Amino acid sequence: MKKTKKHLSLLLLASMLGTGVAVPFNVLNMDTVARAASHDKQDESEAVEVSSIKSLNSITLEITFAEPLSSEEVALNNAQKNFEFDNDLTIRNVPQLKTGFKSTYIVPTTPQEEGTTYTFRYKGEEVGTFTANTEQINMREARQVDNDTIELESRLSDRVTDYGNVIEAYAGKRGGLDFELDEDNRYKGKEYQIISSLRGTQVTLTPRNGEPIMATYVPFTQNTDGRQEPKFRLPEGEQLEPGVTYTVTADWADFRDATFTAKDIDPLTIQSVEATSETTLDVTLRRDPREEIFPLRRITLTAPDGTELVAQYKFTTRNGATGTFEIMNGEELASNVTYQVEPVGEWATARNVSVTTDAQPDENAEVQSIKSLNPITLEVTFSAPLVTEDLALAQAQENFQFDNGLTIRNIPQLKTGTTATYFVPTTSQASDMTYTLTYKDDEAGTFETNSDRLDMVEARQVAYDTIEIESSLRAGVTDYENVIASYAGKRNGLDFILDENNRYRGKSYEIIPSLRTAQVYITPEGGEPIVATYVPFTQATDGRQEPKFRLPAGETLIPGVEYNVTSDWADIKDATFTAKAINPLTIRSVKEVNETTLEVRLSTDPRDELFAFRQITLTAPDGAELVAQYKVTTRKGATGIFEIMNGGKLEPNTMYSVTPVGQWAGLTFTTK
Repeated sequence: MKKTKKHLSLLLLASMLGTGVAVPFNVLNMDTVARAASHDKQDESEAVEVSSIKSLNSITLEITFAEPLSSEEVALNNAQKNFEFDNDLTIRNVPQLKTGFKSTYIVPTTPQEEGTTYTFRYKGEEVGTFTANTEQINMREARQVDNDTIELESRLSDRVTDYGNVIEAYAGKRGGLDFELDEDNRYKGKEYQIISSLRGTQVTLTPRNGEPIMATYVPFTQNTDGRQEPKFRLPEGEQLEPGVTYTVTADWADFRDATFTAKDIDPLTIQSVEATSETTLDVTLRRDPREEIFPLRRITLTAPDGTELVAQYKFTTRNGATGTFEIMNGEELASNVTYQVEPVGEWATARNVSVTTDAQPDENAEVQSIKSLNPITLEVTFSAPLVTEDLALAQAQENFQFDNGLTIRNIPQLKTGTTATYFVPTTSQASDMTYTLTYKDDEAGTFETNSDRLDMVEARQVAYDTIEIESSLRAGVTDYENVIASYAGKRNGLDFILDENNRYRGKSYEIIPSLRTAQVYITPEGGEPIVATYVPFTQATDGRQEPKFRLPAGETLIPGVEYNVTSDWADIKDATFTAKAINPLTIRSVKEVNETTLEVRLSTDPRDELFAFRQITLTAPDGAELVAQYKVTTRKGATGIFEIMNGGKLEPNTMYSVTPVGQWAGLTFTTK
């Protein structure tokens, strides 16, 4: 089977080689230190034997050893010591084991001189000689890719292959472009030139009537994005002059088209920079360059106090338009600082681009400002982010103390886009009241109630004992989950960032905080008000802002009776509805997941969080009863997970009768 797969991949490669079509694929970079494709030698003290040394072209040797080299021996530092030549020839990068061979290595060298016979010494011992092969590698074209960078193109269809396609370390990792050459470097009867690692190589650019300029290979650009187009860059500060014709030459390459006329190429545009750690940043361009043109590029980051950091692109990290940059010289980004970003040189522009680093949480954070946004929402800014322990509900209830009977309702939530500003839900604040906040036993400040109630669109019945109250994001009312950091990027496109005045794109927004324990009054025509309590985890589900409120256990809405909904925290535009008899949900099946968990499936998807806090009773033949309650937020379509309450467990091999608790659902079956 392995042989068959191999033959299939070779047929695919032959097809691509014949057409010369550039096939895009993800590649591993060839300039990396060799992986452990070779085997460790059994006895390091044994003398090394070389079976053959062959010069393939002016910068590539093929050396066959009697035994494979160890992974340590092919590491760059060791290889530079072990591989010695006379007449000033040196190894350029790590030896790479040739695919399909036991101990034959592709060895990159500096250019060999015509007519020279070289002596090769390995680990200080003379092991052979070879005569320089001054055959130059056939390159198609030299062309400009940036104001200081060119690229040289070669093609597989011209029988020129990058060494990454034919070495063991990358066999099977070249998107179908890898293949096996024979001992004569032939594949399917065709001989291939091999471009070895170009690390440290140079080419010469000569402007018409001008002095030659040396351009140096840009690491990790040799064979990327499915193309054999290594990049070469001018010395720092030098640029190609628009309108001038340049000719490219090299002592290792022969160009079919070596001349180009330089033009002024627009720089890249940095759209945003995001700190991902104390030492790394993601730099995103306005559009994907579809090519590896980040390498060796740098940016400066300037803090308000003038402190400057420099970050350089981390090789091979580009993902589309985004590349990772690392802070240089062992320095780190300071916390809670906004840095202005500028490119080093003219490779890119960055108009008003900045990056703000995360502030470090501080258990001693102090309150800096308090503002009441509406009768149940505060916006509190601290000197630093709160530590995780202070965001737990019990601890937050202890930390946030108010006078005049006001209490915190749920945990503070960090406002998206800020470092230490939190939305704090409270019980209803009284009109025209001034409150004092004591935080961690220290008086932190005062604030006056903002009596502007939240604008709600409509109250309506959704079950025999449940109503929902709708608000409209379009009308400038947002659930807090859309604008808090813990849900950023997790709201299916509904999340956004408010400014310091709670505006977005020039529009002001009211913020509905967590409604945990919130209540409304449902008053029947001619009757006494009934208190309905918020049903947890129904606040903003299924893409809608329609929190549910449920009557006390055992109470129901009476069909035909008109009800009016009121609240001390909301103004409801359409607050009146006439109750109707709503058919209960229908449970289609109940399936045991494990001894404490059940999967309850309805006959149809309710397309709403109507399972919330519903219960079922399971009765065994001996009369023993278990109660299972819906596990919040587990609904997937028509199915929800229910958990056995009070530590109960299902007995094995027992048939339970299932009964809904209350009138929320009906069914006509039993389940095991």
